[in-house]
Amino acid sequence: VAGEAFPPALANSVVELLPGCEVHNLYGPTEATVEVTGSRYVPGADRLPIGRPIWNTQVYVLDAALRPVPPGVNGELYLAGVCLARGYLGHPELTADRFVACPHGEPGGRMYRTGDVARWTKDGQVEYIGRTDFQVKLRGQRIELSEIVQVLTGHPDVAQAAVIVRENQHGDKRLVGYVVPDQGADLDAAELPEYVRGRLPDYMAPAVVVPLAELPLTPAGKLDRNALPSEYETLPDSGEPRNAHEEKLCALFGELLGVEKVGIDDDFFVLGGHSLMATRLSARIRKQFGVDMPVRTIVRYPTVAELAALVLTGGIPTEDVDPYAVVLPLHDDPGTGKSPVWFVHGGGGLGWVFFAFAPYVRDRAAYALQSRGWNDTDPLAGSVQEMVDDYLAHIRATQPEGPYNLIGWSFGGPIVHALAEALERQGHQVALMAVLDAMPSSGFKELSGREENAFRKEVAEFLGEFMNTGNLDHLLDTMGKVGANNRALMKDYDSPVYGGDMLYFHAKLGRDWGSYAPHWKQHVLGSIEEFDVDASHEYLHMPKAAGQIMRVIAGRLD
Repeated sequence: VAGEAFPPALANSVVELLPGCEVHNLYGPTEATVEVTGSRYVPGADRLPIGRPIWNTQVYVLDAALRPVPPGVNGELYLAGVCLARGYLGHPELTADRFVACPHGEPGGRMYRTGDVARWTKDGQVEYIGRTDFQVKLRGQRIELSEIVQVLTGHPDVAQAAVIVRENQHGDKRLVGYVVPDQGADLDAAELPEYVRGRLPDYMAPAVVVPLAELPLTPAGKLDRNALPSEYETLPDSGEPRNAHEEKLCALFGELLGVEKVGIDDDFFVLGGHSLMATRLSARIRKQFGVDMPVRTIVRYPTVAELAALVLTGGIPTEDVDPYAVVLPLHDDPGTGKSPVWFVHGGGGLGWVFFAFAPYVRDRAAYALQSRGWNDTDPLAGSVQEMVDDYLAHIRATQPEGPYNLIGWSFGGPIVHALAEALERQGHQVALMAVLDAMPSSGFKELSGREENAFRKEVAEFLGEFMNTGNLDHLLDTMGKVGANNRALMKDYDSPVYGGDMLYFHAKLGRDWGSYAPHWKQHVLGSIEEFDVDASHEYLHMPKAAGQIMRVIAGRLD
């Protein structure tokens, strides 16, 4: 078989229909004289490599800098050897783009850039993943859509699959899968995202999978991605509004999320919402109904019906939470008697991202500390020591006695370290001090972005991957002011020496200068226990990373 990707399910069917017949998978573009690799299919295998190169042909899997990647790592497939064509007749510019100098063979040799994504297996075969045309970047992660399709079609009840990135009118993006069930199969598409999570990283799992009778095709017989229906067009009716409050909330959900039809049982977060979008919903509810609906209430009661009931009955918690207060409760004390967990903000000063961490410690209260100045009235901190003293007072006011559990991310790392040292010096017990990919104060000395506009630009670029930042001027302006002040203060501070232990979590993706854990040794007299996290620094709050971190921390707390 050659010419198209060969799904293992189809290979199994061939073996069943033709017992005793060997099945070979061949690969090769026309530019390299048709076939250049091949492999024999082993019945029952869930992967079907394109195999090893034939005689007198060289195959390379390279990164963007044309360096070979190790087995198991995706790269672009390049071909070399006597099999290559001379180029494209009458198209020198296209020839120069695709037939490039080969740095790995004889001097003067050329190689062909296939545009295919592949990787080496441990036994020295090449595995085809997909086309570079179908690579996407979503929330900082580069994703091969073909890899998700491969997993979906590996499900026993799925005949065909497709995956695309959908973007609503506000710029929010998410993965959407489409599947055609196998004939006679009783497929529950709602379970497929979890099926993908069991085989790929969490960030590659579609937000929703839509079942279709057939995939739309172009006249040439290829998948017509533009004709795939919106996931919202296929959702079952979740109930019509029963009163004016539900009607208005359905309209608010639809407007914010870019969804044409919303039912009363639709979940804000299932429809594509996230914590930043929830702040917009909170503001719109305040404007529409004249009541405050804290973000944490929306997280707890995310459907139209639940929120409308709260508005109608006045059931909104009376201890209204200021989202910009120095102490932000992430969830209530469940009354177990266990000591709380305190999270400390990053450079921008807000603790909202810790809503992703709090569900792992529901057996105790959880709070986030936030920078002063977000409410437009309190002055910014004048020094790191002033900030530490202020936070210490707030912690002691809420939790007078230890043991204390402290977690800090980024800028919050040296802050929790200083808080732990101060509490220890005052005779209090620090049970846990965890630092999430952060430097001691010395690492901030030469850090750029101390100007408001520079920090604001950093934040805008980061948030731009999640949402449209066009109407977030006030938030961006304030974060620029607070963040620039925080960075400037840290350059004049020297981290103290703490006598206890540290849990250190290293974000191992996205950069190559290694862990900061060794830099903490001169500031920590106890042990430093280090854990790797499969994420880059700025994405530690994403589901997979937050889960990796908090499962370790929850275990230590227990």
